[in-house]
Amino acid sequence: MIDIPQYNIVYFLPLQSVLAADITGVFSELGDSFDRPIRMIRVKNYTDKDILISFDGSTDHLYLKSGESENWDFMTNTIPTYRFYQSQQTQVWLKYVSAPSLGAVYFEAVGNLQ
Repeated sequence: MIDIPQYNIVYFLPLQSVLAADITGVFSELGDSFDRPIRMIRVKNYTDKDILISFDGSTDHLYLKSGESENWDFMTNTIPTYRFYQSQQTQVWLKYVSAPSLGAVYFEAVGNLQ
């Protein structure tokens, strides 16, 4: 049997989602904070309006147009001994640019088994 270090085992966090009717004009939490370092995130804006994402609850970090999906893979093109992650306990925040009436925003994250 091969002994595989746990930092090489992928762990998918539970899907987080917010319905259009629950998105407001001020940042609100999008799911739970990360319980482990995160290697990859994907945000899907399947509402009928543009949204903003924050990683500190006050700064506009990411802008996603209606219908847009974005991936951020923090480990792409890194060497195995160099680990580049979104830190554990990070909270993702969400607000609208203008009020959506249809759809939802989905947030997916992949970390390492701990």
